[in-house]
Amino acid sequence: MSARTVIVHGAADSVLEAALRAVGLVALSEADGTTVWGTRPDPATTAKVEPARPERRLLTIAEAGRILGVGRSMMYQLIARGDIESVHVGRCARVPVDAVDRLVDRLCDGYVTRTS
Repeated sequence: MSARTVIVHGAADSVLEAALRAVGLVALSEADGTTVWGTRPDPATTAKVEPARPERRLLTIAEAGRILGVGRSMMYQLIARGDIESVHVGRCARVPVDAVDRLVDRLCDGYVTRTS
């Protein structure tokens, strides 16, 4: 069923309400004598929308590892060798997002793909 919306100004009589319900519409909102009728989205097929929030600047060790495709132990090795920066927030080690990008850039520098 496609999405449909009907706006009824003033009071809808019982015949109009029955006709709107017969085509699958429900009263979605009422304000100031106006009723909005429409279809409710199917929760099974509707994607959940995350509320807008600021972009994170620090990643956990595991998150940075997932982005790079390596495990937690390898991340700690990269940090110990100085290949990637980390900061501490209290006792928690975090990796700045831009440090992950810089590591990838360094790893890709000089990498040339050749075709035969």
